Amino acid sequence: MRNIERFILELSRKAIFTALEEGELRIEKPNFSDFGKDEIEFITRKCGVFVTLRKGKELRGCIGTFTKDELWIQVQKFSVFSAMNDPRFAPVSKDELGEIKIEISILSDPEDVESINEIELGKHGIIIETRGKGGVLLPDVATEFGVMSPEEFLDLLCKKIGLSPRCWKHAKIKKFTTEKITE
Repeated sequence: MRNIERFILELSRKAIFTALEEGELRIEKPNFSDFGKDEIEFITRKCGVFVTLRKGKELRGCIGTFTKDELWIQVQKFSVFSAMNDPRFAPVSKDELGEIKIEISILSDPEDVESINEIELGKHGIIIETRGKGGVLLPDVATEFGVMSPEEFLDLLCKKIGLSPRCWKHAKIKKFTTEKITE
């Protein structure tokens, strides 16, 4: 693991710990003099992120955004949101933080999908918008759930947002890739 990746993961964990201690998000600016030019470019690039938290093999939180801001800000913000604000789970407790593994997905810009055959399982994440609802699945969801086709992947996302399978046939579909940093 590169030093900058280790730093990003430490930044994430520290943000969660601080939020659990203080009860609120506090963004801390890194000391940029500790880094070289390439590392500074990496942590200051503007991008969207998703932060996934796992306890063992179980999902414990996953929240992100395609809205761009500097990576060091996004990592802190969405680490805390994943730990404390994912509506599917109770907030992470201080006692379990040591058992939580962090995964940061740095998002590419979404691209319109003209044909579902453009979607490469395990490489592309997907976004759909239809009937006033929208949802996202990260690329690794396809492999985690044993998805065998782009249709099955899109059906899974339709179900996730509370619509019937095949809702994607009348939806706006986008694809994206991720660069992952994981513990």
